[in-house]
Amino acid sequence: MPTSDPRTLFVHICCSVDSHHFLSELRALLPETKLIAYFYNPNIHPEEEYQLRLMDVRRSSQLLGIPLLEESYDPKNWLHESIGMEHCPEKGERCSFCFDFRLNRSAQKALELGCDSFTTTLLASPMKSIPQLFSQGKELEQTWGIRFYPLDTRSHGGSARQQQLAKASHLYRQNYCGCLYALKAQREQLQKRPLELLSPLSPQRAKEGIFAQRRHALERRDFFEKSGQPYFFGKEKRIFWQNLFTRFQDSKGASIPCHALAPSLLSRPLSLRVELHHKGMAYFDKEGVRAMDLKLWRRLTLQKQSSIQELIYHPLSIKEELRLREELGDSPLSTSPLLVFKELPPLGESCKLTIHSLWQEESVEKVWKL
Repeated sequence: MPTSDPRTLFVHICCSVDSHHFLSELRALLPETKLIAYFYNPNIHPEEEYQLRLMDVRRSSQLLGIPLLEESYDPKNWLHESIGMEHCPEKGERCSFCFDFRLNRSAQKALELGCDSFTTTLLASPMKSIPQLFSQGKELEQTWGIRFYPLDTRSHGGSARQQQLAKASHLYRQNYCGCLYALKAQREQLQKRPLELLSPLSPQRAKEGIFAQRRHALERRDFFEKSGQPYFFGKEKRIFWQNLFTRFQDSKGASIPCHALAPSLLSRPLSLRVELHHKGMAYFDKEGVRAMDLKLWRRLTLQKQSSIQELIYHPLSIKEELRLREELGDSPLSTSPLLVFKELPPLGESCKLTIHSLWQEESVEKVWKL
């Protein structure tokens, strides 16, 4: 624990959950010290996640009344310098590099602003090693000639208090450290795909993705706070569906463009035969697979797509596609493939259908108005 108070302490911020408690502790320990918060995290990937964390750090800083200095988001150098460390374990060589990358810049910025010392809220993270950070901070102190302030806010029940404060303050609690490699490793351990790294083809589907849902919750939280309306901030488990790849081949092996409605699922490529045509619909012999032609699609949805390619890039929302399924008689939990073709495949046609899609449970932020 430091023995004297610096006059101006420059605090590198990693995320609101760590910084809110860490800054609160600094305030109590150093009541006469000016604090400057500094958000510099080019390691965070992808940019949508970076923006969510920055959004919440802004709110946290405002609640605490601490000025926040925001650095521009530039992950290219970080990614380039981390080449070769992709598979390093947490708290290993890659984390050590990441600390140095961010704290070197922080020390330099602190000197530019005339601060007496600097520190980092990474010290509050349960995913990081305090002795490792203390050691690297001491080395940076010698390199830059500015004091590193070593503060342990995790011991003696500090981590529990940090989580309690994060919950009470309705902070955004991310589910991975920040970098691309940590995200992939965590998802592999959970046997899940990293949805954060998948970008839908259509802007409409991006609005329904995991980042859009999280941002909506944070914006809703902020709106209720500003308007003085009571709310409950928590998380809900929900299913995300995303089509990765759909291929329909006729009896000659030629690919026929088609659009698969949410939430069409197949566990493996399927050989099919068209058994029935009826009022613009085709019914196949397996897995409840059905199809409609583009003319029927336009009549049912009042859309004006002139080609399947246009439909693929500009589909309805998932909610609207589910409603269309219900109108066609599907049960609410149906995952049988429902396709759209410009023209239906011929009656009796043998064909092959391949669908690679995600159907994955995720936990996302949720705000309920009270």
